Amino acid sequence: MFKRTLCSLAFLSLFTLAIFTGCGDSGSKTVAVVGDYKISLEEFQRYTRTKLNFASAEEEFAKRREAVDTMIVTRLLIQAAYEKNIDKLEEVARVVLANKDKFLLDVLYSRHIADKVTCSDAEIRDFYNHLENKVRAYQILVGNADTAQMLFERIKNGANFEQLAYEYSIDPTAKRNRGDLGFFLWGAMVDEFEEAAFSMEPGELSPPVKSRFGYHIIKVVDKTPNEMRGSLEDSKESIRNQIKNRKKQRLLEDYFDYIKEKYPITVDHATCDYLIRKREQLYPPQVLASLPKSDFDLEQLDRNERELVIAGWEAGQMSVFEYLSKIRQIPERF
Repeated sequence: MFKRTLCSLAFLSLFTLAIFTGCGDSGSKTVAVVGDYKISLEEFQRYTRTKLNFASAEEEFAKRREAVDTMIVTRLLIQAAYEKNIDKLEEVARVVLANKDKFLLDVLYSRHIADKVTCSDAEIRDFYNHLENKVRAYQILVGNADTAQMLFERIKNGANFEQLAYEYSIDPTAKRNRGDLGFFLWGAMVDEFEEAAFSMEPGELSPPVKSRFGYHIIKVVDKTPNEMRGSLEDSKESIRNQIKNRKKQRLLEDYFDYIKEKYPITVDHATCDYLIRKREQLYPPQVLASLPKSDFDLEQLDRNERELVIAGWEAGQMSVFEYLSKIRQIPERF
C-alpha cells in the first residue's frame, strides 16, 4: 500500500514538477526538476548503476521510469526535511560528523575514479570476441624476476610444474590446487595474465609475465569453445559493466599507488612481530596453518593491545584495532 501511494505521488509529480530531458545550466542533461533541484542524467545513472536484466524493452522502460519516480519522491522528502529545519538538529549533526570520512571517500571515489570511466561500442565488441573460448591454465606466482626465470628454466628442463607451484607459488590457493586455476573466461584475470593465457595454445608454457601481483609462469592445458556465450546484443550491458568495473579497478590501483608514493607509510615491525607471536599463542599449529593470515580474533586483545600503532604516515596513524577491523572488509582476490 505504501509503495503504491509513493508511486501515485511520483506519477502525479510528472505533471506538476516539469519532468523533461534537456540541458541544465552546467550543460549536463536533466532528467527531472523537483522545485529548484535538477536531477541530472549523471545522478540518475549513478542511482541505476546496478543494471537489471530486462525481459523486454517495455519492462526496461517501466523500470527506469520507476527509478525516476523514486528519485523524485526522495527529493520531495528531502525538501520537506529542509523546510522543517531537520538538517539543523543536533542528532543529525552527530550522524554527519560520524560519517564524514565515508562521505569524503565516496566523493573522492566518484571524482577520481567513477566519473572518469567510459566504455565504447568498439570495446564491447572486442571484449565479446574474446569470449569465444574459455581457457584452463596452471600458474606459478612468485615475487621477483630472478626466481621466476629460475623456475621457468627448470620447467623447460623437465621439472614438475605442479610440484614447483606447491613449493614456490605465493598464490595462497597453490597449496591446495598446485597451481590449477580451472577454466576461466576473458575478463576473469588481471590484464597481463589473460593477454598471455588467451594467446597461448594447450601445452604451451609462458616465460615470466609481470603484473602488479608479481611474476606469473603460465601453462595452458586446454582451450575450448565457450558454450555459454550469448548474442552480442543480449550481452552488451553485462559486458559494458565488466569493462567499466575493470577500468575502475585499474584507476583505483593507480591512484592508490600515487597516494602511497605521496604519503609514505612506515610500518611498526615491533607491533607486527608482537601480533604474530600473539597469534601463534592463540591457535594450535594445525589450526593456524588453515587460517588466512588476516584472521585474528580481536576479542583476544586487551584495550592496550588494540591501541598499539601498526603503521603511520605524515598525516596520521593506524591502530591495531583499525587495521584488523578494516582488513576483514577487503575481499580476497586473485
